[in-house]
Amino acid sequence: MSFLFHFNQDLVPMGAVASLAGYVGLLETLRRHPNLPVQIQISGTLLNNLTWFDKRPIDLIRAGVAAGQFELLGSTYSQNVMYASNDPWTNARQIDTHRALLKQRFDVEPTGFWNPERVWKQAFVPLLAGHGYRYTMVETHILAKTDLPAPNHLVRTTRRDGQALDVVHDDTFFKDTFDRAVDTGHADSLLHYLRTVYEADTTDAFLVAYFQDAEASGLWQYERGEDPRTTWKTLDSLLTLLEAQDWLHVTTGARFLAENATRVEQTPIADGQADWMIAFSRAMGYEDWYDYLARDPVQVHFRPLFTQVRDSLHSVDAALNATTAAPSHEAATRLFERAVRTFLAHEYEYGASWYWTIHDGDFNFVRETLVSLLAVRYALHPVTRTYQADVNLDGVEEIILVNPNDLYVFSPWGGRLLYWFDLRRGTSFVGNENFNYYTERYVDGSRYVPDLTGGKDVYPWRRNNRRFPEIFDWTFRIRRCALNDWLYAGGVLVDSLVHQPYPVTLGDGAATFTRTTDDFALRKTVTAEAGQGLRVQYALHNQGRRSRSVEFVVENGFSPSYTTIMDTGPESLGYWNGTSVAALDPETTLGVQNVITGARVSFAFEEQPFYVTGRPVVFGLELNPKYVFTLEPGAGKEIRFTLTHAYSDTPRH
Repeated sequence: MSFLFHFNQDLVPMGAVASLAGYVGLLETLRRHPNLPVQIQISGTLLNNLTWFDKRPIDLIRAGVAAGQFELLGSTYSQNVMYASNDPWTNARQIDTHRALLKQRFDVEPTGFWNPERVWKQAFVPLLAGHGYRYTMVETHILAKTDLPAPNHLVRTTRRDGQALDVVHDDTFFKDTFDRAVDTGHADSLLHYLRTVYEADTTDAFLVAYFQDAEASGLWQYERGEDPRTTWKTLDSLLTLLEAQDWLHVTTGARFLAENATRVEQTPIADGQADWMIAFSRAMGYEDWYDYLARDPVQVHFRPLFTQVRDSLHSVDAALNATTAAPSHEAATRLFERAVRTFLAHEYEYGASWYWTIHDGDFNFVRETLVSLLAVRYALHPVTRTYQADVNLDGVEEIILVNPNDLYVFSPWGGRLLYWFDLRRGTSFVGNENFNYYTERYVDGSRYVPDLTGGKDVYPWRRNNRRFPEIFDWTFRIRRCALNDWLYAGGVLVDSLVHQPYPVTLGDGAATFTRTTDDFALRKTVTAEAGQGLRVQYALHNQGRRSRSVEFVVENGFSPSYTTIMDTGPESLGYWNGTSVAALDPETTLGVQNVITGARVSFAFEEQPFYVTGRPVVFGLELNPKYVFTLEPGAGKEIRFTLTHAYSDTPRH
């Protein structure tokens, strides 16, 4: 007998809730049974999520791996349904990225593969075996499509293209029976079923396997308004009961396959879909999941976008492979890896039958992949240009300033700096496009996202369950970007400048944004100076008839070496005071540094601000200079600074 718990969340605030109301309690319960081996699968998106918000589940998993209790399984990075993606290159990158994260975080190279949503296709055999995997799982009804006399609980070996893969029976009846025992606290039916299988196993060759979402042991109960601590207590008692049965042997998939040579040949295994996907698709009015995939309006809507972005990835990948000797190839390759990560992140559960809409944020943000791909192309073929174009196909024409050193992408909404890439080093300093939130309604990729509050803006459906009251005080700041303008007069916000369209005029390596509001006229000019960074000049003019006390704040979210931040968490970032990384000081802090890669972004102020403030944003740090002054009627004020990047000589790896 074996147990597997599958941990999965998107890059959304829900990961922090799932950790508090589900994962930590479940893992602590499992660790109270150190002699009970357990299989764990944790998705790449959840790993990046918890790395930023709550490392406790990661630490508990690491401790279980080190103790020999936990066997980790690999999967795809964002739990895309591989059958739906229908692209060998994409699926291979999903698998590679997840496998690399498991190696980085746990020093593990797994042999078992968690097949997202358990949609089976025989073509998966060479794909998985070619990536180092030796076994996966297939549900009962799929195995039953092939008329073989052997019992389901025997391990199958299936083959294709000279590759072999062991297949473990995903016993959905056992899963449901075990879950009922946890929910009710009554284990008679569970023990009866296991005893029946045990007595039929005359050669000790059966593997009765439980595969279930980790959310079923805590989070789902919390979502129903219940107390997950009751579930953990019942699970604890059930595991103790199972350990006391001397006729039961609990193992992991890898251990069982290493110790038991009995196999049944089954080639091919018929294509099949998970039980729950069939039921859910039929409840939505479709014949089955295949019918859903073909006809669902959301799938039909997004398929051309994903195909177009995939084609762009393939095209740029081919260009990289054709120019391996170019001096800029190393930088372009780094930028390409960032583009790949963006695509993979927004392929989260792609193809799963669910209540998606065409307005949901996550799938729409896959188009941001195209911005990083633009950086790859300019790294390979340096140019100097200033122009407007809809880079990410969101219906908004962004403003692009590019020279052989840097690429800057601005939005006409607020004149915000959306992205900043160093084309020589292959890194980025502004842009953190991979985090969104459930219920987010997509408009375009340029919009400013205000602070989000737990229970109100995110997971509002849980506002009536106060068992973990701290979640309602959490604040999430996402996709903050840079050069967000805030103007106060007499302590009152004059206008929501970050939400307003700025008319723009383009010049030679420069763009000028203008906005007139209340009694003020604002002009913001940004100039890309090759090798010198981005020069920023604000001109504020009081067009009214009275003196105004003014506060002007330039809000900036910096993410130097973005994917490194995703993979290593908040400790990869620190504030820079001009000589070293130190705590934020309102009077001396100048920049933000990635202490792992050494990448740093800094202000060079021509006029010192009144002070600077800072705070974390998801996958970045804010650094916001504030200027305080008085403007007489008809008077103006200029604010000038340059944003520069640099690299520490001794980055910590």
